Amino acid sequence: MHKPTARDLRQHERSKYLLRLAGSSMAEISRELGLKPNTVTTVSKGYGRV
Repeated sequence: MHKPTARDLRQHERSKYLLRLAGSSMAEISRELGLKPNTVTTVSKGYGRV
């Protein structure tokens, strides 16, 4: 599995920040998609990226 870079983690934090500004969250996105919250976080952080 790909280990996320510092850039990946910064982008993840920025995504969370922008979601909060829009009144949403990673948890809400996961519910809407029918996924486990850790799945959305894993993808957002860049794990598994080739």
